[in-house]
Amino acid sequence: MERTGVSIIIPVYNEEGAVGSTIAKVKEAFAAAGADFEVIVVDDGSTDNSAAMAENAGAKLFRHPVNTGYGNAIKTGVAGAKYDIVAIVDADGTYPIEILPQMAADLYSNGFDMIVGARKGKIYYGNFVIRFARTMFRWLCEFTTGTSIPDTNSGLRVMRKDLVTDFWNVLCGGFSFTTTLTLVATLSGRFVSYTDIRYFAREGKSKIHFRRDMLRALQIITMAILNYNPIKLFLIMVLKLSFIGLVMVVLAALFPERTALISLVSAFLMAVFVITALGFLAEQRRMSFPDRRLGRGK
Repeated sequence: MERTGVSIIIPVYNEEGAVGSTIAKVKEAFAAAGADFEVIVVDDGSTDNSAAMAENAGAKLFRHPVNTGYGNAIKTGVAGAKYDIVAIVDADGTYPIEILPQMAADLYSNGFDMIVGARKGKIYYGNFVIRFARTMFRWLCEFTTGTSIPDTNSGLRVMRKDLVTDFWNVLCGGFSFTTTLTLVATLSGRFVSYTDIRYFAREGKSKIHFRRDMLRALQIITMAILNYNPIKLFLIMVLKLSFIGLVMVVLAALFPERTALISLVSAFLMAVFVITALGFLAEQRRMSFPDRRLGRGK
């Protein structure tokens, strides 16, 4: 690869069995490519020996005293990175680390802001609720951006450091950091590319707290849409309200004796949509101030 520095960030939470080998693979790949690099491990409140294993493997170590979330760990790594190009990879053995140097070279030479490893093959997404939410997030991102997004939340990617710092406040601190990063990068006109990668079974148990992070992620995605393409969000609301209205009309025709109840439910749903729309308008107004706009916060 063309000689340029890369900071490789590995967020870690109780990964003592895999973090050492992950660091070794990163070092081997970038040394073979002749690149200047540093390996940063952010220990996000681990209760095992992950931090000691990372230090013994020669990584630059940052530690959180408590577990704050995947996205916040990456942010700590980005803040401490010395190079303008950063890469992220999980420590659980699921991603092909050897492809990172070539991704970094492609980003540097072709002018991309971010290159994402789009996973191919069987990916375990957990139970039905988790799969549904991930599918919904991807659909929402694709509908809003008007583009196909092969993988919204891949944890293997290379990007320019300012892509994170410019949108610091809007990026999710939890597991959906990568989803919101993909969304704001695309909506803000940054150059994003995807490359197909293999995906392997993870080592150890997943540490994702999905339910804790889901609503926060949805809020952040909604804020990003409000700032960059609000008409899409209001279009979704209009279509949903129109569909509900049509259903209520059909129900009223089929059950005329329940017309009063159906009318009451319709009025209630209308009030919910109106209040929600007012909340969206208020949030968009709040973000219109220079010090509150997405990507402008300290």
